[in-house]
Amino acid sequence: MEKRYAYSKIFKNLGILLLGVLLFYLGVKLSIFYMPFLIGYLISVLIEPLIKFVKNKTKLSRKTSSIIVLILVFSLLIALMVWGVITLINELTNFLTGMNVYLDKIINFIRASWSYLENFNLPEDINFLLQNSVTEIFNTFSVTLLSGLGIGSVVLGLAAQESLKNFFGTISIVMGSPFEVGDFIECTD
Repeated sequence: MEKRYAYSKIFKNLGILLLGVLLFYLGVKLSIFYMPFLIGYLISVLIEPLIKFVKNKTKLSRKTSSIIVLILVFSLLIALMVWGVITLINELTNFLTGMNVYLDKIINFIRASWSYLENFNLPEDINFLLQNSVTEIFNTFSVTLLSGLGIGSVVLGLAAQESLKNFFGTISIVMGSPFEVGDFIECTD
């Protein structure tokens, strides 16, 4: 009887775990799909009062007020992105410069430790093994760090590429007004 209870408890916990994993997976997939719509809705909710304010103060049409506010908001967003990229590059430069100082300190510490180990008169094979191990660790660390930074910058560039395409496409459609009521748009795959 207790064995049956143990199995039912295991299956219950396994079912809860599988349900949790499934809900997490679906949540991630749905959030990726709905995120652009949510961001667009939030932007429209945030800039709607600005559009009304500009329309009332300048006595311009809603379309003109919307274009003015969109240009201002997108200019502000681009300025914030540029500031963020410049700050990120500055921080990475400071980090890498500081890393040089720390690596020099580590190398000096290893040299001091090495001179201390020479007092023990270790066999030549062990000295050779220790030297090669330390050299390989530093070479691997520096190559891994530079590779990671390179891969990260490529990923960031590729991720920003599609967003920038969409952004400038939206601006060209809003500014150029290439479509009028009654036009047909054909899309091919």
